[in-house]
Amino acid sequence: MRITSGTAPYRIKLGKHFAASCIAAVLAPTIALAHPHVTIEARAVLAYAPDGGGLSEVRHEWTFDPAYSAFLAMGIPRAPNGTAAPAAMAGLAATTLASLAASDDFTWMKAGGHRAAFAAATGPEMSLSGGRVTLRFAMPLRERPDPGAKVVLEVMDPTYFVAFSFAPGDDAVRAEGAPEGCALAVQRPKGFDPATAARLASGALEALAGATDAVDNRATLTCP
Repeated sequence: MRITSGTAPYRIKLGKHFAASCIAAVLAPTIALAHPHVTIEARAVLAYAPDGGGLSEVRHEWTFDPAYSAFLAMGIPRAPNGTAAPAAMAGLAATTLASLAASDDFTWMKAGGHRAAFAAATGPEMSLSGGRVTLRFAMPLRERPDPGAKVVLEVMDPTYFVAFSFAPGDDAVRAEGAPEGCALAVQRPKGFDPATAARLASGALEALAGATDAVDNRATLTCP
């Protein structure tokens, strides 16, 4: 199934490696029938080049829900004080980031009305705090758009297997080095009505068609 709406191509698919990890975390039958299987609280930075050359990269910070965090951190060596071993977390960060590539890192962007192309993600870092794992990484743009171009960033899984939502507050998405006078607006998912939620829980993925506001997780930067 393919549905086009807004910035993201709505593809009913999930990167097979990441999906396999998610499925392994939700083996209990009662849980496996529900959507979503993983929830992520997201933060993002639209980073502009200091030379005034336009948007250069998107920096992500994703915090996983406690259940999936426990799955990710399973077997990670701990210091006597409970701190996760840095080398193990670095390896887990690299593996997790590599698995996201098959799903376009759940990131889509338009700049100046045109689909933006990203280079391979870089700089994976992972930390464990308060029982939740946070993954940080950057996505460089292959070509920088005009500095004043309108930018629309979507961070989401069109299948709703993974539920993304920008963190609460005004600083969940930031623009660093953007031209003076730019305004940033954030749209978080509105969720599903009970009937649609029940259909999704039964595996009826076609219920996602046309329900873009329910899963859209979008930031729009408009410059003068």
